[in-house]
Amino acid sequence: MRSTDKFEFKTVGSYDAPAIWFRLKEKDVIVFPLELYKILWNCFEEHRIAKGIKVQFQIFPNEVFGMYFDDSCGAYQIKYNRDTFVDSAITALRELCNYVINGKGSLYQNFTITTAENLIIGLKSLRVPRNYSQIFANEICIEEFNFKFVEPYNCNTHYKLSIGDRSYESNLSDWTTDFTRIRNELEAFVLSVWTKHEINLYFEDSPTILSLKSINLYFGHFKVVQLTVLSDEFTKFPILFGWCEPRQLVRSLYLGLLELFIVETDWFDDGYNGDWNEFRLRSYNELQSCIIENFINGANESEQAFSPRNRIMHSVEEMFEDFENLKQMPIPRPTISKCSAVQVSDEERKGGQ
Repeated sequence: MRSTDKFEFKTVGSYDAPAIWFRLKEKDVIVFPLELYKILWNCFEEHRIAKGIKVQFQIFPNEVFGMYFDDSCGAYQIKYNRDTFVDSAITALRELCNYVINGKGSLYQNFTITTAENLIIGLKSLRVPRNYSQIFANEICIEEFNFKFVEPYNCNTHYKLSIGDRSYESNLSDWTTDFTRIRNELEAFVLSVWTKHEINLYFEDSPTILSLKSINLYFGHFKVVQLTVLSDEFTKFPILFGWCEPRQLVRSLYLGLLELFIVETDWFDDGYNGDWNEFRLRSYNELQSCIIENFINGANESEQAFSPRNRIMHSVEEMFEDFENLKQMPIPRPTISKCSAVQVSDEERKGGQ
């Protein structure tokens, strides 16, 4: 079964505001925009593309196969022209964003101007490989990952992470954050990079999830990470995606987290959490890992089993010295060219076409 239907941002029938529409089984359905964006970045997972309709897409060089399950009529498959499918999806998302940025209302009540502005930036950096099972180096954009705390320590310390020019901000809560667990999650990734892993950064009892999936580029003999950042329930930020160099990503996240315990602060509540120096030293020792550092430094994986798992710091002064040494670890660079930074014009930020 073949369809030439396209995603379209328009007003249909009796609806008084526009939305992204798509035709399925002789009926028009309203598409969820952020799910459509997720499909373009990570097509192989199942997505709820519309109310009552789940789908898994396979994007090939010339065609797209959609495997649907519709609550009203069961399972079916549809085949599309790849360029028509991808180009119309991007165009419809961009038209929605520009419409909302210009102060007009769509059928998506929770699709705000902030959401639209961030999605526009994501669309500018979007790369859709011709085949997600065989990704070539020139089909994606490898960007730098950065993680940093942006205020002095308190019980909910604010942080910012970014992929290229796209950023995400939330908080790390001390009472729900287990630094031993974060170390174990990072170690699991560096020791078995071929499987999918998650790093959980808790704000209260809801985590921001960094989903890491390693991919070997065809003909490049080079590993990249397909990174997906899923926001916690309090932040409700548009999902962030990107392609990153594995060791550069791990270095920035690891040193960024450790730096939390290096910053001097008056924010700490002694009456609630105890002694600040004891807390920072204990937490540093929980997070510090020779396994992670060997990965960042490019040490032979076969030698990691003979290294100590971590070093124990016995004083705050020793911790400071250890961190200064860690900052000297080289910043890994991709062995293939990174893309140039994509800039968003003022006109497009304001909704210009």
